[in-house]
Amino acid sequence: AIQAVGTAFNVQYHRGDLELVVTEGVVEVANYTLNKGTGNSLLNPLIQPQANPLTLVQGQKSLLSLPNSTVESISQEDISSDLSWREGKIVFRGEALIDVIEEVSRYTDKTLVLGDTSLANMQVAGLFNTNDVDALIATLADNLQISTDYADSTIVLRPRAL
Repeated sequence: AIQAVGTAFNVQYHRGDLELVVTEGVVEVANYTLNKGTGNSLLNPLIQPQANPLTLVQGQKSLLSLPNSTVESISQEDISSDLSWREGKIVFRGEALIDVIEEVSRYTDKTLVLGDTSLANMQVAGLFNTNDVDALIATLADNLQISTDYADSTIVLRPRAL
């Protein structure tokens, strides 16, 4: 359960964890148990806290994997990067291509596939538009020496033959 206390924040699901970034104010996070039998309906259940809440303030982020969540401070630049999706942009600063593909896949109905695992750790940096995934793929192909094979709704990325 995430409770805002006069705040602005972003929650994003990423590889089995929820990433919470607090951009303003304070957010409390706690693990809760839902007791359906004691509430008066599923819309108004009795929720009981199971642990002390984790408190984050502006400029902090956490991967919410309770009870092992950690809190770290992040720069305003990192916050802006994390929230760039709100303005139709994606910012990458040296992320592995496999992570880039995972993120880009959220913005297209096409399936992006690495045709060779040797590409997985290639680093990607740049600012891209979320509404033009084809341009992003073309830029990756040009800058990383990757070939792109389009088949129906699948795009396969492979090393470019020399």
